[in-house]
Amino acid sequence: MTTQSEIVRRAGDYMRQGYHCSEAILMAVGEFLNLALDENVIRASSGFAGGVGRSRDLCGAISGGVMLIGIEHGRTSADQNDDFCQELSARFHQRFVAELGSSQCAALREQHESCAILVEQAARILIDVLEEKR
Repeated sequence: MTTQSEIVRRAGDYMRQGYHCSEAILMAVGEFLNLALDENVIRASSGFAGGVGRSRDLCGAISGGVMLIGIEHGRTSADQNDDFCQELSARFHQRFVAELGSSQCAALREQHESCAILVEQAARILIDVLEEKR
């Protein structure tokens, strides 16, 4: 079994290999959750990089994390209740902001030395939120 610290490190490693923040968290934490993510899911996360298409707004690590929450807990039809998915997404976002100071890519880049380290922190926060609710 892969440990949380290994996954956190792997998220940073993906960044250092050239993956975007949204892709790195999706792939690393997806591995932790034993999700078989096909290449279309990874492709779908690419546009969130750099704060959604490099606009430096919402951090791609948040977007990738919320994608994972949806993959694991989202709904597939309009009549399904998605309260749990929404709660986890909000909790992840709130913790991210509380610990890292912002959800905005531009502000985070000013405050933090490395996006790889930021993605590692985001992966840890996401795993913690998911583990608390299991």
